[in-house]
Amino acid sequence: MPYFAKNVSRFLFADWAVRLGIALIAALGAVAIFTYWSASQRAALESVSQPTAVGDTHVIPPDADPGKPLGLLNGHGLVGNERVKARDSHMIRVGMDDSHSVSLYHLEDREADAQKTYGKPHVIYFLKIASGEYLKVVAQ
Repeated sequence: MPYFAKNVSRFLFADWAVRLGIALIAALGAVAIFTYWSASQRAALESVSQPTAVGDTHVIPPDADPGKPLGLLNGHGLVGNERVKARDSHMIRVGMDDSHSVSLYHLEDREADAQKTYGKPHVIYFLKIASGEYLKVVAQ
């Protein structure tokens, strides 16, 4: 093979190698930019919402006086004294009381929660006493 042919083939492969190198550096730059953007958005991308009572620390004291309202919901007292045992994963968080210190829960079966109490319909809520223990209350 003549000398000229060897040099021509080297130049052709050198051009291809430069293009491949530029493409790899551009891809690495794109990955770096995406990694930086993803790290800056981590709080929004990795937020977890837990609508159940699992791990909730907003509990009421178990020795609370059942005659007094245990909290307020839209200005109405939450009263009740029936203790209920239920799995924390079956209780769905529906909100907080007016002081934002106690979470309110429903059972998964919402039709069973709506009952008539004291001659008018009330929605039954549950306040967490401890893990797996709840107090059944109504807003009056």
